[in-house]
Amino acid sequence: MNVFRHQSVPRIFFGSGCLLELSALLPQLKAEQGLPECFTALAVCGRHAQGQLERLKDLCAQAKVKLEIFLLPPGEPTLTAVEAGIEAALGSSLVFGFGGGSALDAAKAIAGLSRLPGKPEDYFYGQKVDKPALPWIGIPTTAGSGAEVTNNAVLIHRGKKQSVRSPFWFAKAAVVDPELTLSLPPRQTALSGLDALTHAMEAYTSRFADPLSDLLSQRAVESIRGSLSAAVEAGRNLQAREGLLLGSLLAAMAFVNCRLGAVHGLAHSIGVRCGAPHGLVCAVLLPHVYLYNLSALGAKARQLGRIWRVPSPELVAAEVWDLMAEFGLPASLSALGLKRETLAAVAQESLSSASMAANPKSVDLQSLETLLEKAY
Repeated sequence: MNVFRHQSVPRIFFGSGCLLELSALLPQLKAEQGLPECFTALAVCGRHAQGQLERLKDLCAQAKVKLEIFLLPPGEPTLTAVEAGIEAALGSSLVFGFGGGSALDAAKAIAGLSRLPGKPEDYFYGQKVDKPALPWIGIPTTAGSGAEVTNNAVLIHRGKKQSVRSPFWFAKAAVVDPELTLSLPPRQTALSGLDALTHAMEAYTSRFADPLSDLLSQRAVESIRGSLSAAVEAGRNLQAREGLLLGSLLAAMAFVNCRLGAVHGLAHSIGVRCGAPHGLVCAVLLPHVYLYNLSALGAKARQLGRIWRVPSPELVAAEVWDLMAEFGLPASLSALGLKRETLAAVAQESLSSASMAANPKSVDLQSLETLLEKAY
């Protein structure tokens, strides 16, 4: 067996009501990080999570932590928003990411870049992140990105969307409470859940998968498949919310170690061009990329067929299309507003993505263009 290694967040709390674990966690972090008895923390959040901040404020107050709020503008996080967040974090000893993937990625970048010399733009364009971050805690309010347990932040700057990552950027803790996802509207539940499904399937089929990532990603596919429809249909169904959030968590714990594939390699360039939500772009691409990869999957294709309870592995793609139809989502790139004349440029831009190296079947410019035409 080849050598493999796994990195993860040192503390993960999962389960209904586990937000209360902050009561014990904050004093522990004070001692570990050498923080003063009373200090300031910055909560980076999106608009959806605003209504749930009172619970976080109360728990911080009990621990003698003053909480400041940095509200992100709508949409996916930009480097400009991160720069504003770094200014807001001056004087803070801890950062909370409280919200969906955008809030978590922004919090991670704010914590990670605030202690570094130079401009945040330098690190966006490749300068190595070589110093520890401000401590941060990830608290997701959606089930999709898994960003609470990853060490990369996906940011947009001047029309370019890419990840900035560092081994220093893992959170000090992830507090993953399904109760915080109960108020997420059906469409957002569907889109974030399809993002998590893509993470799970791409991690399971990754060229760099290992026995531990396989356990995590396979269980993630099972959990998401069994809970996504119910969570979209009945948002207050706590059991469905738990299953969906668990799948999101496990998928991210897998892919942060074994990487993703061609879906994510293509999705960034497409998302910047048409402005469609990331989860929707991934869902449109997933069946086509899965069918392209099928000949390289071997026993894993058969196992995915068993998980989806279909008679042949090819029909897994149809199951994803059925989910999209069930949720009333468009299933083509043209319906997302992408222009056909940009497909060649998308393929060219995406070819160098690190995700392509992990795709189970090799890709080249022609194969990517063909994939995009089929998804169009």
